[in-house]
Amino acid sequence: MDLFIKAYEFMRENEGGFSNDPDDNGGQTAFGVSSVYHPLVFTQLFFADKTERENILKRFYKEKYWNDLYDNLHDPVLAVKLFDLGVNIGKKKVIQILQNCYNVEGGYDLKTDGIFGIITLSCCNRQDIYMKFIHAVGYYYYTRSTFWKFGKGWINRLRRRP
Repeated sequence: MDLFIKAYEFMRENEGGFSNDPDDNGGQTAFGVSSVYHPLVFTQLFFADKTERENILKRFYKEKYWNDLYDNLHDPVLAVKLFDLGVNIGKKKVIQILQNCYNVEGGYDLKTDGIFGIITLSCCNRQDIYMKFIHAVGYYYYTRSTFWKFGKGWINRLRRRP
């Protein structure tokens, strides 16, 4: 199975359907697509039939959140988690957390620029810090001002293993 499709299916289970929570900075969301940050795609989803909707979602998530270098990770679980968590907290932020983990835990001197390039890929394939990364994301969640409301769901998502 294509790794992106596996990651996409895992993420879709986490994102669910439609929500409109007043405490969500993204406003109304449909299948994880924010009406605030992605209004055009959000609107397209409402006018599409089920098959077209899935095609729109796959194309959107592949273009916005998937990095083709994830296909080169030795650990496919890490690839799926990077994608899923990137959708949840932002692609740049999740990569910064990963890079910081390699600097702190692995003794590397990565630039924490939030870009998953060949140097970050190389670190991932040299040293497994998956659990340290998961704990660091958990700490990030805990520091968010809306943890009181969304924290339980975020932690459940974080604990789910692809």
